[in-house]
Amino acid sequence: MLNGRKIWISNARRADWTIVMARTQHADGMHPGVTAFLVDRGTPGLILEREIAMIGGTSTYELVLDECRIPDTQRLGEEGKGFRPMQKRLSTRRVEMAAWCIGRAQRALDIMMEQVRQRTTFGAVLADRQAIQWWIADAATRIHACRLMTYDAAARIDRGEDARTQVSMIKVFSTEMAWDVIDRAMQALGAMGMTRELPLQQMANQTRLMRIYEGPSEVHRWVVARNTLAGL
Repeated sequence: MLNGRKIWISNARRADWTIVMARTQHADGMHPGVTAFLVDRGTPGLILEREIAMIGGTSTYELVLDECRIPDTQRLGEEGKGFRPMQKRLSTRRVEMAAWCIGRAQRALDIMMEQVRQRTTFGAVLADRQAIQWWIADAATRIHACRLMTYDAAARIDRGEDARTQVSMIKVFSTEMAWDVIDRAMQALGAMGMTRELPLQQMANQTRLMRIYEGPSEVHRWVVARNTLAGL
């Protein structure tokens, strides 16, 4: 019998089923006592409480579980050991997010370079301005570094190695890198960079969201520091 509520659930309205993590045992320090369950759409007691509009044109949802009865056949994995498999899934998800950020940043850089090569101010094209050149150099360098970091984290996961530190590194680095590159592109385009006619504003909103979900930057910095201090 599942009771409780969870907020900030993506795609809840469209999902045919959802994975619910519920504490079924007392935590012992090593095992949080969390079990995973598959809960189908339409299960009595599974209530879509409300939709929450987010920046970037997306929505999240609040779900309520009220006397929601689940048969043992819909238990996912072993009882009390559902937390670690979900953590592994998060690693893959965060690598995907890094790849999305690389793509957005590269697109923003391409838009910026096209503009500064043709836009003239005070008798010179923007591409000849040192400030613009440094923005482009920094963007290209950080995109390249992020791509290599992402390849490394993905390769570690494929080999079955512990990649928690590397995954947290790229979660922070990629989202903050993409935000900075997109912001510079918007600045370089001036008023045009503020319009809805270009995709930059949508890319900025989506990237800003990514610094929160799947773990905010502050949590991932803590993970990196903790693991580094422990020699992991």
